Amino acid sequence: MWMIKKTVAMLLLPLGMVAGLLMLGLALWWRWPQSRVGPLLVAAAGAGLLFASCSPGADLLLRPLEQKYPPLSDQALLAGEPPTHVVVLGAGYIEDERYPLVSQLHSEGVLRLVEGIRLVGKLPGAILVVSGGARGDGRPSAQASRELAVELGVDPARIALADRAQDTAQEARQVQELAGPGARVVVVTSASHMPRAMQLFERQGLSPIAAPTAHRVIEGRAGGLWPNATHLRKTERALYEWVGRAFVSLGGS
Repeated sequence: MWMIKKTVAMLLLPLGMVAGLLMLGLALWWRWPQSRVGPLLVAAAGAGLLFASCSPGADLLLRPLEQKYPPLSDQALLAGEPPTHVVVLGAGYIEDERYPLVSQLHSEGVLRLVEGIRLVGKLPGAILVVSGGARGDGRPSAQASRELAVELGVDPARIALADRAQDTAQEARQVQELAGPGARVVVVTSASHMPRAMQLFERQGLSPIAAPTAHRVIEGRAGGLWPNATHLRKTERALYEWVGRAFVSLGGS
């Protein structure tokens, strides 16, 4: 199932869709030069690439995801019953001892971990949960995150591993096993990923508190109309998450 979801998501990313439209348009144009379908598909591919790689288009898709849950303030964190766990969701890891841990972990994973460490420092009784399973024969990314957290000063006794999870749904299930049904937990993940993560954690009967980080759409930051790869990556992230949310809403994981 994990591979099916990844494959579908990759096919729906902007470069894949643009390439598909372009090749189909060129093929139709060559086979039926009098038809308008081929040129229209080629033009649609160019317009789609322009939309996806410019700030207005990328932000239009990504902003609703990132703004669904506001940044977690100290007042909101400490209000009511204290959370029992601060859960840092995994974001990818390549094991290679030639590089420092901050390079082996995905950059967004490092941002998530730093935010999780900051929040657990404000909750003396909380446990820091780092998640992420292994790809192939390597060690789980959760172990690398734990190692980095310890190097950054977190007491090893306050860290728990969710190291069997391959996706967000599995992370939510393993956290439910660790924390117990109905547990009040802080979920730390990228702002664009937060809506889907909250859906899946609530489905497990947990009481999640959203702590989004790694925002890509920040008001006041210059965007610009000129196409560039930064905006294209934002569009890729937005489409990936919109597809993921649709899948979850239809009962998938």
